[in-house]
Amino acid sequence: MDLNTKQRKVLFSEDIVSPSSIAVITEDQIAVDPSKGLIFWTDQNKETIERASMDGNDRMTIANSIGPSCIALDIFDERVYWADYDTKTIASVDYNGNDWRNILHYRTHIKMIDSLAIFEEKLYWIDWHQGGVFVINKFNVTEVRKLISGVNVNTVRVYHSAVQPEFPNKCDQHSCGDGAICLPKGNSSMGLPYSCVCADGYTTGKEPNTCVLRI
Repeated sequence: MDLNTKQRKVLFSEDIVSPSSIAVITEDQIAVDPSKGLIFWTDQNKETIERASMDGNDRMTIANSIGPSCIALDIFDERVYWADYDTKTIASVDYNGNDWRNILHYRTHIKMIDSLAIFEEKLYWIDWHQGGVFVINKFNVTEVRKLISGVNVNTVRVYHSAVQPEFPNKCDQHSCGDGAICLPKGNSSMGLPYSCVCADGYTTGKEPNTCVLRI
């Protein structure tokens, strides 16, 4: 959605069985790296972690997981972390789906992870069934610590300027015309760093990068 014009664009309407991020309407099953122009999400019915450019192109499956419940990004190491409620596992792959790592597979400390967050070398999560916030060092997972007990919350977040530093806005100098929305491309895409896409209810106009109301 363009926050200024309130126009919006549906990026995916096919081959989506039941994405957690849409079915549950939470922010914990969808994640964005604006510096790379990438969006990631889980689909529990398809048992996948998927990735696409923020303009909806270059969609791909980067991992298969039986019950992915939530994801988090390490934008500096370019890795995706997720929890699997079925296998009681926290795992990770790089942005291209390579270098799979099982971070934690420990049923004592993993019952039902609802939310993940990453800050520097620490990985935090909320386990609703155990009523607590947990933390481990993602490079040394021998010690799991329970930071807070007896909490009834669903989401954990880290607020710090280093979590998502400022990056150049790929749409700052866009040439998208009326009825079009500027969406960032993934860094691997060729040409301009953005795409001009027609908002829902619009179709391609006669002039380049413009859209007109669909009749």
